Amino acid sequence: MSARDQHSRIGRRAAGPGRQRGVAIITVMLMVVMISVGLYALVGQQSIAVRRAGAQHALTTAASLTGAGERFAAALLFRDRDNGERGDSDSPEDVWANSLPPVPIEHAVLSGCIVDLQGRFNLNNLVDAEGRTNALQVERFEGLLSALSLDPGIAAVVVDWVDADLNPQGADGAEDDYYLAQNPPYRTANRSFASTSELRLLRGLSGSEEADEALATLLPHVSALPPGTPINVNSATPAVLEGLAAHIDTTLAEELARDEENRWEHYPGCPPASLEDMLAAQVAGEGDRAAHEKLESFLEMAKKDDDQVDPSLLDVKSNHFLLRIEVTIGDVQLVQYSQLQRADNGASAVRRRSRSVL
Repeated sequence: MSARDQHSRIGRRAAGPGRQRGVAIITVMLMVVMISVGLYALVGQQSIAVRRAGAQHALTTAASLTGAGERFAAALLFRDRDNGERGDSDSPEDVWANSLPPVPIEHAVLSGCIVDLQGRFNLNNLVDAEGRTNALQVERFEGLLSALSLDPGIAAVVVDWVDADLNPQGADGAEDDYYLAQNPPYRTANRSFASTSELRLLRGLSGSEEADEALATLLPHVSALPPGTPINVNSATPAVLEGLAAHIDTTLAEELARDEENRWEHYPGCPPASLEDMLAAQVAGEGDRAAHEKLESFLEMAKKDDDQVDPSLLDVKSNHFLLRIEVTIGDVQLVQYSQLQRADNGASAVRRRSRSVL
């Protein structure tokens, strides 16, 4: 073996351990990187779990506060009926009608308001108990639509949704033959509205920007209450009042409206309020727009020449209310809508509720 070959073999033997040490160092570095990545992922998962637990706790706390808000609203409504002020009439002058400004409660902030649902047109009054069209109520609904600058033909579509037959109300109506041609197909309800949200299913009230705008315009003025529930003329919107009779124009409707705050314009939220507003409610009842204690006083005021307003399904009292409660805890904001029904003894029950997290 030549000297050159011997030198080469010695070099290879010398290089072997060094190369192994280099591989070991790289392996250790890779292990450190992998462990670091694993620890980072674990810390990230723990952080997410902590945030999730915090959010869940905030939601649970917020839900408890909304329950307390419901009990507070029920107490206000009970006290209002128990006091029997202004002949048991209900109006925007009552204490319950003043919204609660944001109130800090420990780590949360709570606000809310009560809206009189009987100040709106009840869609379920469009038909009688047998599902037959109520001509007077249809005329009033058409008047409401005209007051809102909406197509009066919408009335025929709404009637077809709740009446018992499958015969369209003229050219503007829509029964099963129209809805079964949609994608996906569905049928008319042929029963009372459970919620005004059903209007989104009706012809001409969804599917286009114009239809969406029409629905947004209509919603603050309609409700879905038990059939036969009257309109409270004290809390009715001017548009609803304008629809009560052909002789009531915009000017007269504004004069008849008892709510000078125009709080129906703030749908679906609460009207603006402050502590001063709540204190001012203690001296409510003064001024030119005092609530009607009897329906007769409204009918007299709404009369024009020989034109009278039909008193059918009109009243000055209310038993159906919408409570909106908003609870904010940190970054969590919970909004709850509760529909309350007050009995003759003043006690209120929750008919339905819905929640959304913002």
